[in-house]
Amino acid sequence: MYIYIYIMNKKKSICIIGKGPSVLLGNSSMYNDFDEIALINWPIIDDKYIPKRCDSMFTHYFGDQEIDENRKKMLVTSKPWSNDDIIKYNVKNIYCCVPNDDNYIKKFIPNNYYNIKIHKHLRHIIDIMKFDNDSGLLALTYYCEQPDVEKIFFIGFDTYTGKTSKDNYYFTPPDKITGQYSTINNDCHDRELSIDYIQNIGKKYPNIHFNYISKINFKEYDNFKKYKI
Repeated sequence: MYIYIYIMNKKKSICIIGKGPSVLLGNSSMYNDFDEIALINWPIIDDKYIPKRCDSMFTHYFGDQEIDENRKKMLVTSKPWSNDDIIKYNVKNIYCCVPNDDNYIKKFIPNNYYNIKIHKHLRHIIDIMKFDNDSGLLALTYYCEQPDVEKIFFIGFDTYTGKTSKDNYYFTPPDKITGQYSTINNDCHDRELSIDYIQNIGKKYPNIHFNYISKINFKEYDNFKKYKI
């Protein structure tokens, strides 16, 4: 009976790994003890920096399984994983971060990525944020809203403030990411809003303890602190 109560009340620690250059300040072994690891938009696999585990993937992109023909043409910084990688990294959940209304998402987003159901209905998370933004901030807000989460660590959230595209990722994006369907040329991230949102996330969710590694010089406070490597 007591064991059952303990399990029901157990609080979780979450790690969210973005694709910014601050990922290179960490290493793959530092993520072993988290209850859940979330990755953003199919990162480039690098055993030195990325853990061999992905419980949840938050993404805008679904590769060849896209329904919308224009979305199939998108040139992205890193390709969606293969089914072999999905199995290798033991992906359990995939969350759709497409910033659009529910009707569009229902019509144009596939129900599954290989054999994993895609969680589509996250529009309420964007509504909480009050601005459309990247998958990383959506993942951060999603976990803040979960009642069983008490610790969140995030890395690679550098808000794309580098001078060139190569400065904005822990890997070198392909040179061919140009043109009408380029995810770089069609970048709609609001840096100022993003930085302000992250800076104040601990005040919005005072019940959660946040640690981070970022190229952004955030100001620390009681429940929002830089991770000490």
